[in-house]
Amino acid sequence: MERDTRNGRTRRRVLSTTGALTAGALAGCLGDLTGGGSDDDGGDSGGSTANLSTVETVGRSGRSASYPGSWAGSSAPSEAWRFEVGATPEFYAGMMGPAVDGERGQVYIAYRFQKESKIAALDAGTGENVWEATVGRESGNNNPADPGYVTLAGDAVLVTYQSQVSAFDADGGDHRWTTDVWDLRSNYRLGKALAVGGTAVVWYRSTVVGLDLASGDEVWRNEDAWLRRHAVDDEFVYRTSKYTDDGAFTLFAHDPGDGSVAREIGVEADENVFDFTPVGVVGDICFVHANVTASPDSALYAVSLADRTATGTARLADLGYEDTAVFADGETVYAYGTNDGTEIRAYDGTSLEQTGSVGVGGTTVPRQYDGASRHAVTDDAVLFGHGKTLKSWSSDLGSGGWELTPSDTPVGTVVPAGGMLFVVTRSADLGGDYRTPATLVAYE
Repeated sequence: MERDTRNGRTRRRVLSTTGALTAGALAGCLGDLTGGGSDDDGGDSGGSTANLSTVETVGRSGRSASYPGSWAGSSAPSEAWRFEVGATPEFYAGMMGPAVDGERGQVYIAYRFQKESKIAALDAGTGENVWEATVGRESGNNNPADPGYVTLAGDAVLVTYQSQVSAFDADGGDHRWTTDVWDLRSNYRLGKALAVGGTAVVWYRSTVVGLDLASGDEVWRNEDAWLRRHAVDDEFVYRTSKYTDDGAFTLFAHDPGDGSVAREIGVEADENVFDFTPVGVVGDICFVHANVTASPDSALYAVSLADRTATGTARLADLGYEDTAVFADGETVYAYGTNDGTEIRAYDGTSLEQTGSVGVGGTTVPRQYDGASRHAVTDDAVLFGHGKTLKSWSSDLGSGGWELTPSDTPVGTVVPAGGMLFVVTRSADLGGDYRTPATLVAYE
């Protein structure tokens, strides 16, 4: 097998995003979707959010790194505003996102009410509705509250909805293009689109597709049987071989422009480990998660993209593959799952030696999907949504801090950005009763 021989990488920007995500005047039900805002809305500017960093929400496939944040474990934020999509016994509501745009000071959210999905841009400081647009066709999806995933891609906002990817202007909401990626009759929705260079990468089933960000035209399609799960950074799309081959697996880096394999990294692994999944890239480390044969355990590998080798491995005892999520900042990687109750564990981001753990409570972990992440890392705290409660711990998991209950529905997505915290509740990915309000709550 031919191996990459380049020394390091051609370009590297240490990412400032982690997967997972959402303050208070109430916006009310769908009849009033202006987002409410505070009494002091900053005049016609809608408020100032110049210090926000550009971040986006991701889950099991996508970016994973640290957010800039300002919450110590003992300091609880206060609610600034909230944006709510009302639901009634007759109608359904759901919400996905948000993607936070620091340059424009805006938060983008996808929401659904009855049979219509919309994308809305809200002022990050006040919750004021800047613009909104209708997304796609009326739903024939089995999930009546699924509004689609939302991603920020430079000066565009991408929404993946059922079989379609649509692009809207980030400033004014003008529709740019819509592309059907697959046949709607197959009744399988697209995963979250992720922007890599000038390409929007989106997956469904066992296929990954690259769309030109400017036009929406399909530029490549890879139907490899194990491309369904992948990660990205600002340069490549990563996927792995499915099974071990004599105690090894291969990490592939695909060029986002044409889908070709740009790099291959062979990694030694235990012979009883299989189904490798890249779960995120932080700096020059790609974290890969895997199953362990006939065991409730799973395995985690830290693969150096510069040195083309595994810097560390960890056996995640009693944290089964399907029910375990992994997230990280530049120094620590965290895994959570069910081990006689929900548990978060901390590992050194290079060696993967365990450095701490904390019990969260409860006996089940809601399945984590690609559009929502109920966890995040700030400069000095770990945030975790469990049921209707958002909890914080110190970065080493040594001490607990504050707890918040944003609404009467489960926490779906958590995103800290630039001194603010954005939390979505009643996320479409959580399942359950869609006849409850879906809410974006902003804290400061």
